[in-house]
Amino acid sequence: MTQDATPQAGTSPAAPVTPAANPNPAPAVEPTPAPATPAVEPTPAPATPAVESTPAAPESTPPADWASLRTQYAKGDEKLEKRLARYSSVEAALDALVAAQNKIASGTVKQPLPEKATPEQLAEWRTENGIPSKVDEYDVKLSNGLVIGDDDKPHVDAFLNKALDANLKSDQVSKVLDWYYQNQDEQIAALKQADQQTAAATAEEMRKEWGSEYKLNFNLINSMLDTAPQGVKDNMLGARLADGSPLGSNPAVLRWLASTAREINPTATVVPTSGSTAAATVEAEMSSIQKMMGDRNSDYWKGPSSEKIQSRYRELVSIQEKLKSR
Repeated sequence: MTQDATPQAGTSPAAPVTPAANPNPAPAVEPTPAPATPAVEPTPAPATPAVESTPAAPESTPPADWASLRTQYAKGDEKLEKRLARYSSVEAALDALVAAQNKIASGTVKQPLPEKATPEQLAEWRTENGIPSKVDEYDVKLSNGLVIGDDDKPHVDAFLNKALDANLKSDQVSKVLDWYYQNQDEQIAALKQADQQTAAATAEEMRKEWGSEYKLNFNLINSMLDTAPQGVKDNMLGARLADGSPLGSNPAVLRWLASTAREINPTATVVPTSGSTAAATVEAEMSSIQKMMGDRNSDYWKGPSSEKIQSRYRELVSIQEKLKSR
């Protein structure tokens, strides 16, 4: 049984036991030093970048206006400056330039006819540009179904020769001929209207002048002209004066024709009574007027008919003289 080693109270503790020395002692183990904790370098505070001073902005120069730019670019070339003036702004000029380049790139711009082109070059160029090579190749199409008449063909053919010399296309020629015929129709209509107005004005003037003998004088004129060779009457009355007005509607011409007709046929205004000659009828009418001349209160001297009666008496005297001279 193991005895309790606890010292009793009042007794001295036992001395510690020293262990015996080991004849072959193990070498002492050197303690491994703990790894050194690297020192934490302090993170430097971010440097505040230096504020660079902003240079002062140069004073702004207002842009030159388009008119000044045009003058500057043209450098004294008036034609160039006028071409640039067709555009309202720089932007408009640039737009036109881009549009022209696009048109050229698309192939729609035809090459011009070379100077002093050979017949072969001319024929090729006309073919490329849709221009006939000969006059009879023109395809003339007039509006409203109009057809060129035989009377007009020589004039139209002469025009087509000039059109080919100018390298006009068929549609261009058609437009020119359309204008020609339309203008011709308008001129004819205007001339017809002017002729009608002239004839009406002349008729009014001659009615006032000739009075009751208006129709008689026209009958005398027509009867006289009917004695002329065939066609003379129509050519004479259809002729035109220097101002373009019809000869047959000119008051001076009508007066002369009526006077000439009366010279040729002096008794034309005398209607013979039954069983009487023209000379006797003239004598009787003159005698009647002479009786009126003896009365100062008669219609020959007074009243609205006096001038007419006096004129008639002078006419009868002239007729009588002509009859006696025959």
